[in-house]
Amino acid sequence: MAVTLLLFNGLPLEAQTVRLPSSSTFDSATTPPPRYGSPPVGTYDPSNVPPSTSTFDPYATQPPIVGVQPPAVELGTPLVPLETEPILAIPPLTYVPQVPTNWWEIYGDFMYLRPSSSAAVDFAVPINGAIVPPPTPPVPVGPVVAVDPRYNAGFRFGFSYHTSHVTQWGASYSFWEGSTQNSVSVDPLTSTVLRSLTIHPGTTAADSNFLDASANISYDLDLIDIDYRYALLHSSWLVAKLYAGGRFAHLNQDFSSTFTNTTTVEQVSSQVHFDGGGIRLGLEGEMHLRHGFFLYSNGYTSFVAGRMHASYSQQDNFAGTVVNTAWAENRIVPILDIELGIGWLSPARHWRLSAGYVFSGWNNFTSNKDIIRAVHTGNYDSLHDAFILDGLTARAEFRF
Repeated sequence: MAVTLLLFNGLPLEAQTVRLPSSSTFDSATTPPPRYGSPPVGTYDPSNVPPSTSTFDPYATQPPIVGVQPPAVELGTPLVPLETEPILAIPPLTYVPQVPTNWWEIYGDFMYLRPSSSAAVDFAVPINGAIVPPPTPPVPVGPVVAVDPRYNAGFRFGFSYHTSHVTQWGASYSFWEGSTQNSVSVDPLTSTVLRSLTIHPGTTAADSNFLDASANISYDLDLIDIDYRYALLHSSWLVAKLYAGGRFAHLNQDFSSTFTNTTTVEQVSSQVHFDGGGIRLGLEGEMHLRHGFFLYSNGYTSFVAGRMHASYSQQDNFAGTVVNTAWAENRIVPILDIELGIGWLSPARHWRLSAGYVFSGWNNFTSNKDIIRAVHTGNYDSLHDAFILDGLTARAEFRF
């Protein structure tokens, strides 16, 4: 046996053969040799299984294929390694959030606004009234006392529905109220008294001197906006939208003042009311930075047609109502709104937070200062002024 193996191993590789035992299940003359890569007869063949109708999930773990035997190799075939290309590194799969075609937005704004100084009303001035007879006109001996508006809080609530990636419809309601009061008093033992700047100069109380004066001014603003937005530019870092819609505006301005001395109580009040509706046009822009931060700038112009009504009344504790007049006119009020700020968008795009500076200018308007001056002079043609609001705003928005 050892000699036979030695002689067998000494033969060349091509001359070495193996004698297989005869069997009824295998006939080398009738059964073709197995194809390279195909399983033996009678075993599981995955190539005959129909394709699955389910969607391939790259995140699912694929079960291993079992029951496949390695291909048969004849001993007379030289084993030569196959030339293979280097395996390239496959980058890991990254989850990219899919933005739906239609979605909703609901938001709430906090506004901290103040009317400009044009809405302030001067109501009293200290004079040297102790001089007998008093000079005409009286000599001021102190600063003019005014009721100057201050910052007050307001809110805005709204929603928007995206019908596509470039179009959306929405509506919002804005509410802001503000009030400010001021008062001044003088010592009757000094040579200083108060003279009213709001009492009608033609009444007997115009030359009266007072020891105490107070005034209050309040504002009530309501806005309803219905809007349509279309994305003119929509890229990964820059967004520009066209804004078109309608606006309904309501603004009240109420002023009241009271002057007292040892015997007299004089009261002056005025109101300016405006209600109207019109169109609103604008542009909105965003520039997205890293880590979800972005800068935004919005500008709108509204043309609101409505009716402006103003009134003035003066009363005292002796004669009752001394002056009572009113004025009304139909007007178109242009409104300019500008907002600049910075914001942050969450990675899943569900939450959006922003804060910035807001400016709102109402032109061709009328204030309490204007109606008081018009009643004092009898000239109602100059009732044209600007009502300006500015301040800070912050928004929280949820998308779903």
